Amino acid sequence: MPTLAEAICGKYFNETEDQPNTGVEFVIFAPKSGILQCVPHLLVITASDIDSAGDPELLKKHLSCVLEIDISRNNLQDFREVGKILEYAPKVVHLNLGFNDFSSPSIPAALEFPAVDSLTTLILVGTNIKWPSVWFFLKHAKNVSELHLSLNKFDHIQLCDSGVVDDDSGSNTSASHVTFDVVKNVMFDDNPISSWAEISKLGEAFPFLEHLSLIKCSIAKIPNDCGSKFKALNTLWLSNSLIADMEDVENLKSFPSLTNIRINGVPFLNELADETRRQHFIALLPNIQTLNRGRRITEEDRETAERNFIRYYLDHSEPPSRYHDLVKQHGEVPKLVDVNLGPVKKVKLVIFMDDKEVARVTVDTTKTMSELRVFLEPIVGIRAFKMDLYYLDVGLNFGKEKMTFLNRKLYNYNMRDNDEIYIEKRK
Repeated sequence: MPTLAEAICGKYFNETEDQPNTGVEFVIFAPKSGILQCVPHLLVITASDIDSAGDPELLKKHLSCVLEIDISRNNLQDFREVGKILEYAPKVVHLNLGFNDFSSPSIPAALEFPAVDSLTTLILVGTNIKWPSVWFFLKHAKNVSELHLSLNKFDHIQLCDSGVVDDDSGSNTSASHVTFDVVKNVMFDDNPISSWAEISKLGEAFPFLEHLSLIKCSIAKIPNDCGSKFKALNTLWLSNSLIADMEDVENLKSFPSLTNIRINGVPFLNELADETRRQHFIALLPNIQTLNRGRRITEEDRETAERNFIRYYLDHSEPPSRYHDLVKQHGEVPKLVDVNLGPVKKVKLVIFMDDKEVARVTVDTTKTMSELRVFLEPIVGIRAFKMDLYYLDVGLNFGKEKMTFLNRKLYNYNMRDNDEIYIEKRK
C-alpha cells in the first residue's frame, strides 16, 4: 500500500521513481505548463489505499502550505499515522478522514500527537470511531468548531471523563466530565441512537452548540424538557426520524434559542397536505423563524397558521395541548365555509332531437364536444360526424348556442343540471 507522501508525489510531481515499488499505479494530473511546483491549498487523495504517512521530509516539503486535506476512503487505521501527517501540516483548517477505519477500541495513553491549533473542521464520517478517540482528537485540536460524526453506529454518547483531557487542552473540566466549548456545529446523521437522554449528552459535551443535525437517527420520542441541555442551539435538523406524535413535535418549543428547524420525512405527518403540515409546525413552535429551509415566517404567516390549527382540531376529542393555548389567544375560530368555485364535473342534461326529448343523461364535463357526440351515437342512432349539437342554458335562456369546437371542454359552457342539448342531423 502507498504512503501519503508517495501518493502526493505520484499525483502532483511524478517523483515516484525514487520511491520503493509498491505495485500501485497513480494517475498524474498536471497543468499544461508542466509539473506543479507545490501542492495546492486543497489536497485531495481519496480511495488510494493509503495506510501510513510516509517520508517525513517529503511531508514537510509538500504539506507546509496546505489548508484543506481530504484523505477519505483510504486504509488509515492508526492515529499515530494521522498525527505524523498533521505534524507537517501546520496551517490545515479542514481535515476529512471519512471512511477510514478507526475502530480500534483504545488509544495508547503515551501516544504522542501534535497540537493542531489551526484545525476548525474535522470530518470523521463512517470511521467506526469510538468516543475516547473522538475526545482524544478534540483534545489536540482545541479550535475545532465543526465536527462530523455521522454513520458511526453510535447508539449512545460516552462523555469525556475529566481524566482523559489535560487542563491545558483548551477544554473545561467539571467535576464529572470535560466540555468542548468551541464546538458549534455537530453533524450526527444516520446513527442508530434512539434515546433523547443520550442525545442530551451532546449538549453537555458541547455547551455552546448552535447547530445539530440528527437526520435519519432512530429518535421516536422527544420529552418536554428536550432543550434543557442546549441553551445556545438555534438550528436543529430532524428529518427522516421516527417521531410518531404531535406532542413530540410540540415539545421542541422547549429549546430556548431554537429558530430554524428541518423536519421532513416524518411518517405520521405524511398524510397531511404540504401547506397543512407547514402550518401545523408553525402553530406548534412559536419561536421558529424558518422551517425546512423555506422563506422566513412572518407574523401574518404565524397568525394564519395558528387559526387554521384551531380549525383543524375543532372537532377532535383529544387535540394537542397547544390547541388550548391557541384558543386562549385567538378564541374559538369558526370553520371556513367550503365554497367550491370550480366547474361542475358531472351534470344531468336533457337531450332533444327534432324538438322532442329523447333522453336524460349524466355527462362528464371534462370531456370534449367531440367525445359528447360519440357518447350520444347509440342513444340517438346517428353517427357522430353526422351530428350538429346546440346547447341551451335554461337558466339564462339566451337561446341555443351551436357547439362548433370539437376539442372544447364541456365545462367551458358552464353547464348545470337540466340544461339541454339539441341534435340536428346533417344532410
